[in-house]
Amino acid sequence: MAIFNIFSSLVFLLFSCFAIAVPPKFFNVVRYGAISDGTTDNSQAFLKAWKDSCAYNGRRRFWIPNGKFLLRKASFEGLCNGSMAFLIKGTLVAPTDSFFTDTWIAFRYVSGLIVKGGGSLDGQGQSAWHYNDCKTNSNPSDIEIRLCEELQG
Repeated sequence: MAIFNIFSSLVFLLFSCFAIAVPPKFFNVVRYGAISDGTTDNSQAFLKAWKDSCAYNGRRRFWIPNGKFLLRKASFEGLCNGSMAFLIKGTLVAPTDSFFTDTWIAFRYVSGLIVKGGGSLDGQGQSAWHYNDCKTNSNPSDIEIRLCEELQG
């Protein structure tokens, strides 16, 4: 019986090592058609990459590489197959037109969301201040994180 327990423990340990050693799959928005020129709307490319990464079974990384990516509006929604790492290396650029008054980036129903990467969000402050209603609404609505559990950043 002791030999069986030792053997079982070794098999478990071996499989545990393989599970940790499997690298995550990167879902690079550029591979989905995103263009880092700061003027092309990349919303559809980002949402396609998100859909695939959310459905993937295994460790995953939603990857935004270096560059400037205009994102008109995006709602990143779960339920995903496990935790999601949203890695921003580049700059996400908000639209500047007067018709944009809704939420810019939203995360909803994503458990285990991790947002990091050292990149930045350019909300186009100079252009946005003309449409600012802070006197009547003190809650900013450009970025929304709703019903997400175990959020890290």
